Amino acid sequence: MNSDFVLIMKMKRGDEAALERFVRKYYQIILNYCNYHCFDGSYAEDLTQETFARFFEKLSDYRCMGKTLNYLYTIAGNLCRDYYKKKKESLLEDEQKIKAAIKTSMDAFYASEQKQMLSYHDFLWTQLEAVRKKWWILQFLLLLLLWTVLRNAGEDYYVQRSLGVVSALFVIMIIPELWKNQSNQCMEIESASYYSLKQVYAARILLFGVVDIFLLTLFCGAATIGLHLELTQLIIQFLFPLTVTACICFGTLCSKYLFREISAIGLCILWSVIWMFLILDESIYKQITEPIWMMFLVFAVGYLGFAIYRLIKNSNSYWEASQNGIKM
Repeated sequence: MNSDFVLIMKMKRGDEAALERFVRKYYQIILNYCNYHCFDGSYAEDLTQETFARFFEKLSDYRCMGKTLNYLYTIAGNLCRDYYKKKKESLLEDEQKIKAAIKTSMDAFYASEQKQMLSYHDFLWTQLEAVRKKWWILQFLLLLLLWTVLRNAGEDYYVQRSLGVVSALFVIMIIPELWKNQSNQCMEIESASYYSLKQVYAARILLFGVVDIFLLTLFCGAATIGLHLELTQLIIQFLFPLTVTACICFGTLCSKYLFREISAIGLCILWSVIWMFLILDESIYKQITEPIWMMFLVFAVGYLGFAIYRLIKNSNSYWEASQNGIKM
């Protein structure tokens, strides 16, 4: 990832420090170019400022496909041809000139962005379009398969106690989508330059939470009414291991250490194996009463909420890259 790409991504998010660094990086180069081509040094500074202003007016539409400097040269060249004969006032000192160019660029950029900034509703809809729907379809098919197996198995003791394995798979299916930014080592703007990575993750977790809660409610309702399973047993044998798996998923994702996607999946599978040994061992299972299971569930839900909060709060510092000394 080159430094221009990093700076442009930051500037699209409204980062003033990145904007200032960008102007300072190319200011003298463009100034020299204008001095050389406009045939009169007194015009060069104004043309340089106008070059940056026009660049930032179209920043939201700009795609960093080649060298940004070439694009600035094109703008400056057109301005030199159009304005080199115009009389300009005396120029400020070098530092004052740079600050004036920065202010002009900021004003042009914010005036342009203000006209097209998305509302949060539009941003949430954009995130919904960006989410890959195949994971929700797979989750639905998994629950449908589980319901079919339970219906055919009747009151089979081992089948009902194996619900925890399926619940782990249910959670694992959200890992690829949540790990998308970290695994690609990138940020996502997704048509919303004023929304940060923190807000992207908050929106994505909200969408997955709403859909998954709906699917789980539908499944538990169908299992309780249609298959006459006790709600308490569903909570212990299905919802509790599902919650613990979600804790593992979000706990690794918000860790200060960069766990790979496969590491999170491996930990979730390891937990499902431990759960199977625990639930099928009568000497251990009978020792744990329902109130203790409920206490474990409350603790797991509490930790899950904390992990999600920490994930959203610290997402920028976890994954926003530092390239060539530029911290995103």
